[in-house]
Order: sequence, then structure tokens, then C-alpha cells
Amino acid sequence: MDPKVMFIVGVLGAAAPEIMRLYNLRTNRRFKWRASYFLMSLPFFLLGGIVALILPATTYYGAFYAGLTAPVIINAAVKKAGEMGEVTPPETKGTRRAIPRRPMATPAEAVPSPTRDFFNALF
Repeated sequence: MDPKVMFIVGVLGAAAPEIMRLYNLRTNRRFKWRASYFLMSLPFFLLGGIVALILPATTYYGAFYAGLTAPVIINAAVKKAGEMGEVTPPETKGTRRAIPRRPMATPAEAVPSPTRDFFNALF
């Protein structure tokens, strides 16, 4: 497959969740379309094309899926890099360390997101 076509299909895959989100926001009167929204999303779309080039996509479906899953791949890589860079202090014999827990979100804080629902449906 031609690398240019693979890149373009990857960009379309990365843009698909944003298109779905904008389609769901079409009736929301509080959302105002601005050019800065597109300019902020453009690097993300290009990243989807780069991921499609890096991964060995042999079909159009593979390139589209690589672009679609670019956020998951990038978040996993960043998380793994963060874990590798952490240095934990050595344990002192006979003492216990409290493990900090993340507070759970209350229903008021849990705002539904079409994009989050879309990715949850995929995985």
C-alpha cells in the first residue's frame, strides 16, 4: 500500500471520533464553532496518520484502525514511560506505607461523553 494513502487513511481514522463528537454536539446551543477548535485538533489527526505509518498496516482497514486507536496507543506509551521513570523509595523493614487512593467520581462529576462511550464500545 502506498505510504501517502496509508497516512491519509490514518488521518481519517483519527478524525472519525471527532466527527462523531461534533455530530452529537450539533444540537447543543452552548457549543460555539471556532477555527481554533480545528487548529487544536489538526496535530492530533496528523498523529493518527503517523501511527498508521509506523504500524505495519497492510490494508485500508488496518490503517484506519491504527489512526482510530492512536489515542489509546499514545496514552499507553506515555503511561508506560511515566511508570519506567518513577523511583520508589526503598521500604524500611517493619514499617508499612499507606497507598494513596484516587477518590471516586461522584455521579455529578461523571459527565457522559460520546467519545468516551465510543471508545468504551470499541474495547
